[in-house]
Amino acid sequence: MGHEPMDMMNRDLACIPQVQVDFMENVALPVYETLAKIFPESCGEVFKRAELNKERWSCINKSWAESAKDVKARESMSILTNNFDQEVLEKLEAPVNPFV
Repeated sequence: MGHEPMDMMNRDLACIPQVQVDFMENVALPVYETLAKIFPESCGEVFKRAELNKERWSCINKSWAESAKDVKARESMSILTNNFDQEVLEKLEAPVNPFV
């Protein structure tokens, strides 16, 4: 067809951590915030966890941007090792997993 996909949908150009941050900011958080206002008892905690998830992806995105200047975007998930994930989780104010 000859059409190029948008960068965020292009496997070679999309940086997954940035795509996640954008999705959380523009889709998920507004939806969860609205639900939390309508159903505060049942959705308030979900909204808080979604905010923490966005914060986690923001940390991952920042670390990726600092450490991978010459690496292709399609390898952006390679940064997610167990050690790295633990380092990110330690930076957060509250645990991402509500059962911890």
